[in-house]
Amino acid sequence: LAAFSDFAGVATRWRDLSADRFYPSVGGGVRWLITGQIPLRLDLAKPLRATTFSSTAPRAHLNIFYVF
Repeated sequence: LAAFSDFAGVATRWRDLSADRFYPSVGGGVRWLITGQIPLRLDLAKPLRATTFSSTAPRAHLNIFYVF
């Protein structure tokens, strides 16, 4: 099992990066190592700020072969 928080800042130049350009999210997930070799993860994340392209609705992420 895993719990996480994540945030990213988006700006074209370093000096343009400010607090209003950060988009945090929180969530939890499950990690499996299938047959001891194949990493599989299932996460449920909740964005804390809406963007132009997406709302703050929870979303599920399924990844295979992705270790981080």
